[in-house]
Amino acid sequence: MSGSLNKANITNFGHFDDLCYFTDSEKVREYFERIENVKLESYEINMRIDSFLRNFILSRGIDIEISEE
Repeated sequence: MSGSLNKANITNFGHFDDLCYFTDSEKVREYFERIENVKLESYEINMRIDSFLRNFILSRGIDIEISEE
């Protein structure tokens, strides 16, 4: 079996789920509300965390927009 990470095996062993669980949801809320200029519900924060981290990991890293405001 290959050791490469992909969509099918990203949740194996629970490491991805742990990463999502221990992400600071308030910082995520602040970030996405600032860049999208919308108010987000709690369930939307969890969806953003999952989607963003999957994209980040599977793409082997991306640039993140951070403003100093």
